[in-house]
Amino acid sequence: MLRLNKCTLNQKITNHSGLSVFTKKRSSLLSNTLLFIFSFVITATNAASIEDFSRHNQYHNIKISPDGKHLAALVNEDGLNNLVFLETKTNKITFVLNANKTTQAGNYYWVNNERVIVQVQQLRGSLEKPSDYGELYAVNYDGRKGKMIFGYRSKDGIIMSASGGYLLDILPEDEKYVLIQKQTMSRNKKALAKVVKLNIYNGKEKFIKSAPVPYSQFLTDNYGVPRFVASIDDDFQTKLFYSNNVGDKWQTFGDEFSGTFTPISFSSDNKSIYALKSVNGDPSGLYEYNLVTKEETLIFKSKLADPTELVKSDLNEV
Repeated sequence: MLRLNKCTLNQKITNHSGLSVFTKKRSSLLSNTLLFIFSFVITATNAASIEDFSRHNQYHNIKISPDGKHLAALVNEDGLNNLVFLETKTNKITFVLNANKTTQAGNYYWVNNERVIVQVQQLRGSLEKPSDYGELYAVNYDGRKGKMIFGYRSKDGIIMSASGGYLLDILPEDEKYVLIQKQTMSRNKKALAKVVKLNIYNGKEKFIKSAPVPYSQFLTDNYGVPRFVASIDDDFQTKLFYSNNVGDKWQTFGDEFSGTFTPISFSSDNKSIYALKSVNGDPSGLYEYNLVTKEETLIFKSKLADPTELVKSDLNEV
């Protein structure tokens, strides 16, 4: 499980069992270098060297709380990601969510002024890529109320039904709930993914909507309503669906095709979506799809390569 520990600048970081995760020297080094990097990010007064750009990232995925009072960042220490929280005014570390040899923090999101949700990654081998089994962990910036709120280890250590949860929408207007995609982890090819409203403090669920077909990926609009689905059938044909509201039935969107389709976000007026699409092995292009006219508009496509990465200001906003 993830280790939860408060720390100060000169304090040894320990886990719940009392075993040291970092030595005192490493803790001081971590604290001092964190102070440097966040001072650099905030003030932007230090000149960067060539070495700064050529070495592996030690600090990445830096995010600020909605009220601007706290920062969080993933810090790479000995090849493992630790999630670190700081006060923006003082640069004081308020909490470190330490990784261990089997578990580390993956991507994370602020869901209100005090709390983040972390997509948990499991480490199964030194050369293997970290695996995501749909476990969600939530914790406050000061380490309080840390809890595995979804996944097979979410109920006080009891192995629950094999379902994975993946964050869909942080619902900015809701302080206690987020939307997740709940997927049954089984060999049942007919199992349908579901959209579930999840309490970020106790993990209680409320069913919202099911996918129309297996192997589906949801997209929510700007009001947190699941309204678009992309799926792949047994013949590797991509099928698209949309609906106008939560209670409405899914309707097919365009013709099925052989290729990949990754829905990204809704437009600001909720009338279109943006997506990456590739047909016949060609590089992916960025497209806009009008949900009313079903018109497809190419925004950008390279003849040589896929877009490397999409820059997002939020979970669903490009």
